[in-house]
Amino acid sequence: MLAKVTDRRGDGRTSFRSLLAYITRTTGGIPDRDPGVDTENFQTSCLSLATAAAEMRAVAKRNARVRDPVYHVILSWQQGEEPTNTQMYDAGEAALAVVSQ
Repeated sequence: MLAKVTDRRGDGRTSFRSLLAYITRTTGGIPDRDPGVDTENFQTSCLSLATAAAEMRAVAKRNARVRDPVYHVILSWQQGEEPTNTQMYDAGEAALAVVSQ
């Protein structure tokens, strides 16, 4: 498994809406990603994709200690590695535990 934390935006600002648009971008109905790449949303309690950015902003505002709530982590596997859904979920939990320390 490979893990990557993406760089912050160059202007120093972050946006749930921009991240959501990036993650869900499409071109002609086909995901704008390399062939064979798939995504799996780890876990969410958002009501819908349309309200996700507003919901995440509202949750972030409830914690005064949060200065920059947008954090994008990518977990990927090398070609030929085929983890089960349980293994992917466990890897996601482990990654969240590390970045939330």
